[in-house]
Amino acid sequence: MEYGRKTKDKFIIGCALDWLVYHTAWSRFKIENTEERLLVLKTTLQYAEDTKRQFSPISFISPRGDTEWIETAQAESDWPRAYNETDLKKKRELLEEAIELSQNGLKKADASGYPEIITHAHGVLAASFQNRALFLETESDEKKRLLEEALAHRIEAIKVVEQLQPFEYWNRGVQQATLASIKYELTDITMDSETRRNMLEETIADMEKGVQLGLMELPLLLKKGGLVYYGPIGQFQSRIGIFLNRLYSLTRNPEHLKKAASAFTDAAGSFQKLDLKSRMAENYWRAAQAYSNLFDHSKAAENFTVASINYKQAAEKVNQLKDFYEEYASYMQAWGEIERARQYHAKQDYGSAKQHFEKAADLHKSLKKWSYLATNYFAWATVEDAEDLSRKERIEESISAFKQADNLFSEARKSLETQLSKIEDVDEKQMAARLIKATDVRQEYCLARIALEEARILDKEGDHFSSSEKYDSAAETFEKMSQTLESEQERKEFTLIISLSRAWQTMTLAEAKSSPALYLNASQLFEQAEDLSPNEKTKMLILGHSRFCRALEAGTRFADTRNMDTYSDAIRCLESAATYYIKAGFPKASEYSEATKLLFDAYMHMDNAARESDPEKKARSYAMAEKILQTSAGSFLRAEHPEKSEQILGLLEKTRKERELALSLTEVLHAPSIVSTTSTFATPTSTREQAVGSERFEHADVQANLIVRQKEIRVGESLSLEVELVNAGKGPALLIKINEVIPQGFELLEKPDTYRVEDSHINMKGKRLDPLKVEELRLVLKPKVLGTFSLKPTILYLDENGKYKSHEPEPVAITVKELGVKGWLKGER
Repeated sequence: MEYGRKTKDKFIIGCALDWLVYHTAWSRFKIENTEERLLVLKTTLQYAEDTKRQFSPISFISPRGDTEWIETAQAESDWPRAYNETDLKKKRELLEEAIELSQNGLKKADASGYPEIITHAHGVLAASFQNRALFLETESDEKKRLLEEALAHRIEAIKVVEQLQPFEYWNRGVQQATLASIKYELTDITMDSETRRNMLEETIADMEKGVQLGLMELPLLLKKGGLVYYGPIGQFQSRIGIFLNRLYSLTRNPEHLKKAASAFTDAAGSFQKLDLKSRMAENYWRAAQAYSNLFDHSKAAENFTVASINYKQAAEKVNQLKDFYEEYASYMQAWGEIERARQYHAKQDYGSAKQHFEKAADLHKSLKKWSYLATNYFAWATVEDAEDLSRKERIEESISAFKQADNLFSEARKSLETQLSKIEDVDEKQMAARLIKATDVRQEYCLARIALEEARILDKEGDHFSSSEKYDSAAETFEKMSQTLESEQERKEFTLIISLSRAWQTMTLAEAKSSPALYLNASQLFEQAEDLSPNEKTKMLILGHSRFCRALEAGTRFADTRNMDTYSDAIRCLESAATYYIKAGFPKASEYSEATKLLFDAYMHMDNAARESDPEKKARSYAMAEKILQTSAGSFLRAEHPEKSEQILGLLEKTRKERELALSLTEVLHAPSIVSTTSTFATPTSTREQAVGSERFEHADVQANLIVRQKEIRVGESLSLEVELVNAGKGPALLIKINEVIPQGFELLEKPDTYRVEDSHINMKGKRLDPLKVEELRLVLKPKVLGTFSLKPTILYLDENGKYKSHEPEPVAITVKELGVKGWLKGER
């Protein structure tokens, strides 16, 4: 009887302690201070051990496993301890212990028969394997093995939850999201591309299901004041976008990019509920990148602008990150201008594109981090200006602008090469390396375009042989460039330019030799280029060129043979060319075709008159020829070819003198200047430039500010130095140390009580710094020597995956002067 009462009492005490384990474990999630968290964790473990001791006489296994189960409490405590441990050996020991304890816990859970506990134990073991893989393993085979173990246990946990708690939508959603994160980590170490693609598709489906489940319970959670739940939803939505971007890199399916943009926009909407401006900005930034890759430059510009606005608002909310966020606000604004420039470029409105590239360049010039890119965008603005001048037939000015662009790209290369070694961000470094390589191609493009413009001048001057040689030189340069291109879009653009250059080369050579065969070849080359046309307008213009060359081929043969069939072919092709030019929106080119057609008609009447023996009929034929030539001259004038009008008027004078016209016809047969217009092709776009950098915020990203009230002090005076540390990333950081915070020649008078000072360093003892949280330190220093000193500390920390990172804040210069008179009077030295 006495034994039974004691057993009952122990059971009651055990239940009470079990309740304390649950609530104490929950309480640590609300504590930001690392030391306090670890203290609560220690208390939780003590309660768990006491609970097991009370339950042991009756071999009772606790069924409570929502947040922390007493049988796996030690394993669950090893994760945060391992995370906060900076010693890699101790970190490994803790994570290995967590796996061993979790495996033992699963055995006890299976023996208990409690479904909730079995689910919890599988989840703990899955997390133990996952943490070990992410925190420590770099060897792919072992990391893969650990992640696959984690995946198997997570799947088992989900199976039980779906059967046991079908209406616990939030918990089920979190489980699905965790499953997706494991699968995503596996894609990084999966070598087979098909397997990687399939796993990514599964990952996205799991994360989407997690979001859907979470949203189903969200209205109920909001009624309980759970606005904070929008945070995980936003993170899950953002991850979906990241996964879709990764899938697009494998499939090149634009639908994946469209869905990614939508997911990032949804994430921004979720973070808006929490008024997290910086997180909103990051997701609008990513959405803008997706739209940019889809060549939807209007939506890209819109999202970059919204990102800029949110960064400006974030700067006002987090004073310690004011300068940091304002820099990003300007960067986003610059990218909005770049996308608008690309939008106008795609419309071949090169004048407007130039203005927006100039704005982007000016904004980059004002940035600390990205100022090295300013010259690159000034170069693009100059290219746009050159293209605009070319299409306005201001050819000499266009050549000058292309030469200037060539020089600017050369300067841009030097700037990029100087900066490359200083860039820390991996994506930005890769982009800078691509741009260095691209500058060679861009300079070659400028030189090839100069050759094209010079060819056009020579053609107008009547030096068709030299013109053909210039076109050939340009085509060869374009062909050489195309072999180095990586982008499909760039290759397509260059293929069109090459085809047109070859057509122009052949056409001018045909004019030089009055060769029907070469005119026919030029016509065929234009037809091949037509298949590459980026839009209907360009297609119609090129078809007009092709038909005009056909007309010249038939007309040249007619001048030699006077065969009426060739005359009919020439007239038909000229009529066709005129129609295509009208459809393309070039009425003057159509007028030129009509004028040439009239010239053929006049020739026919003059040829008839020359062969006519009847004086009256001869006079009528010449009179008709004169009338048609007058009309033709007027048409050439309206087509803005006054030189052709003058030639026709000269022929008219010859006609009045009844001279033979056969030679004169070949002299005036000539393609209109519109045939060699650069309006026919769309110029290459600036696809190598990307708004990289948003990836840095996915993990811990510590920024620092140095605050010094006095920049000039005297020997022996005190200097107050404040160091503000802010985590701008999404993951927590472990602060390890601040190097070189005490300059040589200074002594430390005061330091923070919570940290150790070792030589010129501050040991931060693994202080945890959560996202968007601030840690402030104050030191008092005293200079002992004269001179100018630069405060250039380096902050060392670990991100949430155990990766070592560093940050160097903007240095501060301090000038130490001689001691003042008052100091000497006091006897200070």
